[in-house]
Amino acid sequence: MKKQLSLLVFTALIFSSLHGQIWMDIGVKGSYGLGVLLNSNLMQDNSHEMRLGTGYAYGGKAGLNFGDRHGFTFDAILAKNSQTYDFKTSLIEVNNNELAWENLHLYVMYRMQADGVYFELGPRFSTLRQVSHTFGGADITGNDNYAEKATGAALGWGGYLFGNEFFALMFGMRIDYAITDFVSENGQADNYPAPYRFPGYDTYKPTNPLTGQIVLELNFGLGGYAKTRCGQRTFVFGRRW
Repeated sequence: MKKQLSLLVFTALIFSSLHGQIWMDIGVKGSYGLGVLLNSNLMQDNSHEMRLGTGYAYGGKAGLNFGDRHGFTFDAILAKNSQTYDFKTSLIEVNNNELAWENLHLYVMYRMQADGVYFELGPRFSTLRQVSHTFGGADITGNDNYAEKATGAALGWGGYLFGNEFFALMFGMRIDYAITDFVSENGQADNYPAPYRFPGYDTYKPTNPLTGQIVLELNFGLGGYAKTRCGQRTFVFGRRW
């Protein structure tokens, strides 16, 4: 963690020396879209019918920008998602097999912007807050079957809608992929996320949630440090968009 922070500070110093201006902003954002649990066992199993899940998220962000093009955003996002995958065999049919979960996501995103358009990319660190798994009306979530901590990656793009030097409304898209397994070691031993299937799968396969959501982001410029005509640095309120 110390190495990552040192690298971030070093990068910030390079950007500030190159561009001479450091701009700061804060914002709120919300998103809605679709998602799916990527698990090759479930997807290749004829007894399961996978459906696209839905999800939404909301939270805040802080931005540190260097000049007009480069910057970093730090997002704290509360996200809720669900996935339904019906289970049908010759003996049983379950149409309400649903997994729902809630995460606190922390993102560190590099953002590049120009001419009112932005592109962002970065890692995501998550904590599982709640999870429920309903199978035929019964709760089969169990204890510690889903991983409390997770790591992922996200990329996004979008553009400026309207605003002025103090605020701006942005519209975009963000794709988020969980790199680590959504199922814990305890859950892996019990064949989650399909513990009801007997017999279990011959080989265990990880479960990786993937989401794609449209995003609305409202930014407020705090200001920044810039060089004046006489060469001195001073704090300027607002932000240049």
